[in-house]
Amino acid sequence: MREGESLEVCGIRYTAMSKERLAERLCRLAKEGRFTAVFTPNAVIAAEAEGSPEKQALLEAADILIADGIGVTVAARLSFSPPPPRIAGIELAEALFPLAEREGLRLFLYGGREGVAERAREKLLSRYPRLSIAVHDGYTEGAEAAILAFAPHILLVCLGFPRQERFILSLRGRLGCVALGLGGSLDVWSGDKRRAPLFFRKTGLEWLFRTAREPKRLPRLFPLPAFFLRAAGRGWRRLIQKPQKRGQRS
Repeated sequence: MREGESLEVCGIRYTAMSKERLAERLCRLAKEGRFTAVFTPNAVIAAEAEGSPEKQALLEAADILIADGIGVTVAARLSFSPPPPRIAGIELAEALFPLAEREGLRLFLYGGREGVAERAREKLLSRYPRLSIAVHDGYTEGAEAAILAFAPHILLVCLGFPRQERFILSLRGRLGCVALGLGGSLDVWSGDKRRAPLFFRKTGLEWLFRTAREPKRLPRLFPLPAFFLRAAGRGWRRLIQKPQKRGQRS
């Protein structure tokens, strides 16, 4: 990770910028044509990366990582680390849309089942009619060629971790854009799914709402207790080491 201020939580360095400040920075980078990979790891992804050097390397290759979800905050508290700002990836993208329209930036939506990206495009254009948007679904061939031909300023890849991260990094050196990995965001923008009510989002319980609506997501949460236990272990070691360091200085 190379871009901007950051805070480390359990070996992952997240941006310390607010959503608004980050959106402005990404808009500027997009205008400048600087390739910038933005990934959105939550605690589930962080737990997966701990046990996989390949997934850890994917996250480390990003230019910017944002803490998407309350789980990262919990891990930070347990490990006695300053928590990074909690920014939902979908909300960061939505903060970019009006900026992109204002600056005349081209946007590409990639992912989802057939028709999802197109429906998302129609919904977005109803709110931002001056946006230039191209799309490609996540199941048919030709996405890479379409993206390179369109040369977007902002690329939103919604394929899920780690497929979207691998795809974004494969474009480094071939495309000058800001590229964000955003999981299932297209399903929300298309209207096929809805986000949790505001109460769940503000209290960090969006994961509970989504799991209740989609019980098949429950197994993804199984690694979290062990992940949080390891985070607490890091915090305990910090507590032990601090008195030792003070003793060494005296």
